[in-house]
Amino acid sequence: MEVANCPALVNRVTYTGDLGYEIWVAPEYQRRLYEGIRTAGQALELIHFGMRALLSLRLEKNFPTWYRELRPIYGAFEAGLDRFRRPR
Repeated sequence: MEVANCPALVNRVTYTGDLGYEIWVAPEYQRRLYEGIRTAGQALELIHFGMRALLSLRLEKNFPTWYRELRPIYGAFEAGLDRFRRPR
């Protein structure tokens, strides 16, 4: 589809439980896409925020990611759930 007059691939994703999208464009369209989104977002008071802010929003809504919060090295004991496990 076209986004800000740029040919793009768009994928619906969510890390925070809200509507979220990934937009892929060729490198030569990145600045045009950025400026188009920034201009369109001014009416909505769109602002920049950092990756740490995004990650904190994701954690507040209990959306863990694999190899950050979910890993094979964590088991019932590390999660404080060992009392629910049957002894082997």
